Amino acid sequence: MKYLGFESCETTQNDPVVGNDMKMTWEEKTFKVEEIIVKNIDIRDFYIDNSAINTIEEASDCILIQYMSFEKFQKLSGNPYFTNVDKVSPTNWSSVDKPFTTEEELVRK
Repeated sequence: MKYLGFESCETTQNDPVVGNDMKMTWEEKTFKVEEIIVKNIDIRDFYIDNSAINTIEEASDCILIQYMSFEKFQKLSGNPYFTNVDKVSPTNWSSVDKPFTTEEELVRK
């Protein structure tokens, strides 16, 4: 699992209260909700360094590979950890650059 953050919020709800005279009133209750936000990851995209021989606790570093769209990647340009975002070009999958044309594409034309 990947740790995404911690969420803490207060929620208010109105609960019905029936008195001895059978009249219903509403009582406001506030409670605090605290949650750790995690996401399941594919273990095939998680790598630890070679120094870990017996257990994962011996690892000094790890890598999680994440795939994202080019547009989402371009939004990282203001992040200080990603300094060369403007030097990355998208992968082009247009039919113009293909070395051959499939039969389905010939029928479409």
